[in-house]
Amino acid sequence: MTASSAWEAVVSTARSEKVDMIAIAGDIVNQDDAWFEAYGPLLRELRKLAEEGISVVAVAGNHDAKVFPSLLRESPETHLLGSQAIWSYCDIKGVRCIGWSFPRGTYSNDPFDSFDDSLLDFDGPILGLLHCDVDGKVGASRYAPVPSQTLEDKTRVFWVLGHIHKSELSSNHVYCGAPFALDSSEKGAHGVWILENEGALWKPPRFLELCEYRFESCEVILDQDTTEENITSYIIKALKERSGELEEEGFSGTLYACLAFSGVISRELDMRKAITSENLEAWDLPVGRTIEISPLGEFEDLTQINLDLEELARGSGPKALLAAKLLDPEALESLVKESESLIEESLSTKAFFLVGNLENDQVAQDASELVHQAAMRILRNMVNQGGQHG
Repeated sequence: MTASSAWEAVVSTARSEKVDMIAIAGDIVNQDDAWFEAYGPLLRELRKLAEEGISVVAVAGNHDAKVFPSLLRESPETHLLGSQAIWSYCDIKGVRCIGWSFPRGTYSNDPFDSFDDSLLDFDGPILGLLHCDVDGKVGASRYAPVPSQTLEDKTRVFWVLGHIHKSELSSNHVYCGAPFALDSSEKGAHGVWILENEGALWKPPRFLELCEYRFESCEVILDQDTTEENITSYIIKALKERSGELEEEGFSGTLYACLAFSGVISRELDMRKAITSENLEAWDLPVGRTIEISPLGEFEDLTQINLDLEELARGSGPKALLAAKLLDPEALESLVKESESLIEESLSTKAFFLVGNLENDQVAQDASELVHQAAMRILRNMVNQGGQHG
């Protein structure tokens, strides 16, 4: 699935659903990677919508802040709101659409600092379009941080938001997400939201799943009886349960499972040998009633071995020092603060920014849990290499 084919599927759905309008909350193209691929298909599909009387209203996001306005100049039927970071509106088929667009690739202020309440002087339904980082920290977030309370205070407006690729519905706003999952990090259902009004009020949005495949995490709980020979049975059990849950939700298609192994295992089980990309692909794994299951080669190892930290701490050497730190809340807190400082320092570097604009939820992990897991994993490897008391 490419960005162009995803856009074609969205347009096809809009035509079959006989909608009056399509709302786009930004990042429909990437100004560097997908510009030449997306340019022609975008214009072609926009013309199809115009021919059928389907209006298009949009704002620019951080990825397409420069190219989207240029493209839309060639599609005069499309309404771009909020150019140059100035709130604007247009009235389409009895609906007032208000919006704000990114003026450049990053924006660290709250767009509502310049919001004009007179935009809300309208008797009919009001639709807001915004590309932003909900509850992001002003000055720290580079993607238009907006407090969720600000959105909720505009009670007459339903907000269609862009930025994160996962759909999230709140009281009066929705992150529409990417219509199709483009890689394994974009887990969950993907599709479009259908909005209908009843007079000046909006009905609850209806989600329409378009993506016929899903990337989903699947937890595989192991125990001290798990061996290299029987670990397949644990995986099959977890996959059957996960696919059954998705079938109950109404999903049918292909499940790309990202396996996450947890639980307390024996010291003799070497996860690096038990689980490899090659044997995952070779195993005869189950197929659900309506779901085809395909485990991804990548997996997450969150397993632990049963270590006696107090006994280890009474010894000497690196294992004893690390075990003692894990038993000392103050020492562990010091490691957590050092970790948080390093994370914050890394996120502010130019090198990190050039890696690819990672979403906030990819780096906002709980530092305490992260440090504890890392320390336990190091201790586990030290014990396995040298014996528990070596």
